[in-house]
Amino acid sequence: DFNGVMLYNIAISVPFSVIFFAWLKVPWFSDIFLKMMPYYVMIGFQSYRICGLGYLEIVRRGLNEDFFFLWVGTLDLIVSLTAIPLALAVKKNGLKKMKNWVLAWTLMGFGDVTISFVLYFLNWLKLYHADNSLAVLMVYPVSGIMPTFVVGVFFTHLVFLLNMDALMDAKINAPEGDDSESVSESTSLL
Repeated sequence: DFNGVMLYNIAISVPFSVIFFAWLKVPWFSDIFLKMMPYYVMIGFQSYRICGLGYLEIVRRGLNEDFFFLWVGTLDLIVSLTAIPLALAVKKNGLKKMKNWVLAWTLMGFGDVTISFVLYFLNWLKLYHADNSLAVLMVYPVSGIMPTFVVGVFFTHLVFLLNMDALMDAKINAPEGDDSESVSESTSLL
């Protein structure tokens, strides 16, 4: 119903707003991600997206066979299974050398969540007609994933997409044993 969807939108916008304002107004918060945390840690952390297999299980059992669940489950699986190998490659070779691989991985991870949201809301607006109801996303515990899990996914991928140059210039993201310069303030966009 409309009231439930509005309450849900408010619930998911609160963590997004907190992170956005913390990024803009609290210097140490953005410094953690741009200067102190190696990006391979943020990549490796995305292995938790293996829980997206739940969506493929929904399809396998025939509970809901819509494209939405197949899309989300497949991309979550790919992102999670490639996270640790990619993180190790970035640690060994540096972010600058692995830029294209990380960019492709990031776009896949970001597209998973973005297209899922678009399909869900087009379905809610009756513009996309799913064969089965997508209301299963509003049922606990799945509804709890969105305000927590999805916010972390968006944040990680946005930090990379909007700050690629700053992250590549950061000494902490250089190949093992490299002593390059630290992050340039002028290249940070987010």
